[in-house]
Amino acid sequence: MSGFVFESTQELSKLAIQAKAWAPAAARALDEIGVRPGSTCVDLGCGAMGILPLLAERVGPHGKVFGLDKAPELLAAARALAEAEGYSNVGLILSDLWDNRLVPGTFDLVHARFFLPHVGNAKLAVEKMVQLAKPGGVIFVQEREHSSWNFYPPLPEWQRLFELSERTMQALGVDINVGQRTFHLLRDAGLEGVTVRAAVIALQDSDPYMRLALTATATIRQAILRTNPISADELDALLVAIERHIEKPDTYMIGYTTTQVWGRRPLQPQVQ
Repeated sequence: MSGFVFESTQELSKLAIQAKAWAPAAARALDEIGVRPGSTCVDLGCGAMGILPLLAERVGPHGKVFGLDKAPELLAAARALAEAEGYSNVGLILSDLWDNRLVPGTFDLVHARFFLPHVGNAKLAVEKMVQLAKPGGVIFVQEREHSSWNFYPPLPEWQRLFELSERTMQALGVDINVGQRTFHLLRDAGLEGVTVRAAVIALQDSDPYMRLALTATATIRQAILRTNPISADELDALLVAIERHIEKPDTYMIGYTTTQVWGRRPLQPQVQ
């Protein structure tokens, strides 16, 4: 598991902003995949929203969507959302990928977004996802690749914070750039028709999602100070400079790239 835990209230807000920011890209991918009415889907690590609304709308009243997460407060927020929107086809499960009540071979779509860095072993996690899918079912993974993430005009303090954060996550054993590997992870898992797409968003006008890095820094602050040659005052100065840059009307951001990869479980077992 990852070496940090998000503070609950802060995480709820971040996940809600994140889900809305990436909803259009996820919707396009789901439409290309072709999620049919009546399908049974699961969103692993759904958090407070995930893609539950997108799936609920596509499977319709005769389909079923399950959201799985190990954080009770996040599932409570997801349950409140489902009730408020009238998604009677959404069920929520308090568990994790390794210890859950999901029956193997029962899902038309198994999805995870920004999930693999936090499960310990991405290869085994993908294999578990394949086991959950029906023969012919789709595995759909969305993960980060950070090389595109930058402010314009450029800001030296951002580059410094970016480098500190990447180094810290590596020290914690978290592959935050796992999106670079998901295409091959799904191919190596024996899926058919593996397809890769890349989605990126541009942000301006002090959009709340531009502050994602500041929020994330707060969650790993002590780890940054422990694993890097930087003082608390120096780190705070970086954060202040970035905050001021975000507030400028001419500042915009190109976010990290999200690689969207999907493939189908073979209808027949593959001969080894």
